[in-house]
Amino acid sequence: MHAAKLRAELAQSKSEQREYLRNVELARILDKRNEKRKEKGQGPVELKRPSDGEGRKQTKRPKTADTASELERMLGSIF
Repeated sequence: MHAAKLRAELAQSKSEQREYLRNVELARILDKRNEKRKEKGQGPVELKRPSDGEGRKQTKRPKTADTASELERMLGSIF
């Protein structure tokens, strides 16, 4: 049970880390574009964000009950 819980936490952590690195890369690209636009005398490029609630990807951790059912499912497939 402990090992399964650790695997689930590691998977969640890996997912969060991938998303963070993707955002860092996006910020780096936008900074580079803005520098080029500034050299040309144009305004900065702005990141377009979806309006409230539209197209947002939820990155919250699952609730404890969801995690428990996930662990039970994983253990059921193992044993």
